[in-house]
Amino acid sequence: MKRRMTALVLALVMVLSFAAVSAEGLIENIHLESLYPIVNNPVKLTIAVIPQWGSATENPDDFWIVRYWKERTNLDIEWKIIPANTAQERVPLMMNSGDMPDALLGYSDMDYEKMSQYGVEQGLFYPVDELLPYMPLFSALLEKRPDYRAAITADNGKIYGLPMLSDGGYSCPIRFFINTDWLKTLNMDLPKTQEEFYQVLKAFKEKDPNGNGEADEIPFSGSWSEGYAERAFILNGFGFTTTSDKNIALDYMAEKPQVVYVPRTPAYKAFLTYMNKLWNEGLLDPDMFTQTDVQYNARVLEGRVGFGAMAAPLVNYPSKPEAYEACYPLAAEGGMQLYTKAVPVSIPGMAVINAKCDPEKAAALANFFDAMFDRDEYVYSRWGIEKGGQFDTDGHGYYYDAEKDDLAFDLPEGVQSSWNWMIDMLTFWKFPGYVPDGNDEYELSYINAYPDSELAKYLSVDGGKALRRMDWLRLMIERDYPYGVDDLPGFFMSSDDLARANELVVPLDDYVASMEAKFITGVEPLENIEAFWETLDGMNVQEYVDLYARYYASYQEKMAALKN
Repeated sequence: MKRRMTALVLALVMVLSFAAVSAEGLIENIHLESLYPIVNNPVKLTIAVIPQWGSATENPDDFWIVRYWKERTNLDIEWKIIPANTAQERVPLMMNSGDMPDALLGYSDMDYEKMSQYGVEQGLFYPVDELLPYMPLFSALLEKRPDYRAAITADNGKIYGLPMLSDGGYSCPIRFFINTDWLKTLNMDLPKTQEEFYQVLKAFKEKDPNGNGEADEIPFSGSWSEGYAERAFILNGFGFTTTSDKNIALDYMAEKPQVVYVPRTPAYKAFLTYMNKLWNEGLLDPDMFTQTDVQYNARVLEGRVGFGAMAAPLVNYPSKPEAYEACYPLAAEGGMQLYTKAVPVSIPGMAVINAKCDPEKAAALANFFDAMFDRDEYVYSRWGIEKGGQFDTDGHGYYYDAEKDDLAFDLPEGVQSSWNWMIDMLTFWKFPGYVPDGNDEYELSYINAYPDSELAKYLSVDGGKALRRMDWLRLMIERDYPYGVDDLPGFFMSSDDLARANELVVPLDDYVASMEAKFITGVEPLENIEAFWETLDGMNVQEYVDLYARYYASYQEKMAALKN
């Protein structure tokens, strides 16, 4: 794809005396006339990458996309794979030891706090805004979406990373599914309130919906501290934008959305009361508060779970994914049906560049990461390889099955699912841009550009004017999106505010985590909620709320200015 330089020189890069510079002040070795190659003459780079969670491959050469880039970029990349289950320990150690490679790609925990710490305060990351002339696609996107630019720009005016974006058409930060096979057996409708949900769970427990004659059904299962946070699904019904174990959120039951620390609100007692009721009646998995997400999913695979969190039914229950469908948001008594939408920028540093890189390396990395915003590259990274297409690997890939009217996969021998094939053999899946959450504009453009492609045959609806969605996603969009509200965004805090926020939040959240399960299981009587709140007050919970409220007010002013 042609990428012209016109109107893209937004800033000049400081260059070393030995780097050849064009008349425009750009390093001549960086190739900008087309997508590939990235550089005219080879540049040696080291990139650490954290692949998708669940990937079992630690040899980068096992990935098709690594071979693809090797053939096209002219970059000599040494890849260092960091498994996702070790990244939370290894990445901070790497940063704090000064052992950062030239770039880090795919670290999902590179949130605003870490960007403030490593980028703004410690200066470990190369300012991306100084590299925008080498990033025509990303630069054009920032021009089109000034809200993206505002969201990734620190208070010092610098941009320290390339973001993962979550509003390309659909994104589902809260994913909960209910066993509709069981509902049909029991002749029950999908619940829309917490009371209706309670009645469904009771029926799951008492009426043998799996039909095996045993009381082995688990109405509501999960892993309280992992996965998609079961508490969030219930707390949403009280008006809170909770999406995980975070307790700072927006309260939509107020006159206008306001920042709250959820456990310090009156509604939190109602939440605990409801959950305690489910626990006392045996409707919650007895191991909910101790088991891992892997252990929970084993119960799903056994066909014993009525309701729980899933990345997607085809991932968690591949033997019959259609058995699980998205559930409506559940309104609490006196509450509301609420679905928390993903923030536009979900991860501000999905790719970051080492500040110690010389300008040529930094520019090469910037141009390389910029290619990930290309439409066709997005399709390869998200959907994989088309069977019989340009990048077919020995007859394996996806194809349109006309008889079943579905996208099917011809998988290599020994590979059990298309998802495992994707994350173990094709792509890291973790890139800047829209890859993890999808992009309607890219996909519509692709199917109209390649109407005879297998993906176009599958995705195209109404002559390419609309897109087909997998059933689980289509139903989630239909049932959840009408109730969508904006979440509390992330902020680039000052060093003093960040330090104080961390000083406050760690003991607050640790205390809540220890007490929440006790209240729900009855170990701690709900009558002691006032003492619980008094303890939170003594831990300066209001100061913590006020700190976030100040940044949220500033954020609202910034967004209002963009609209004017």
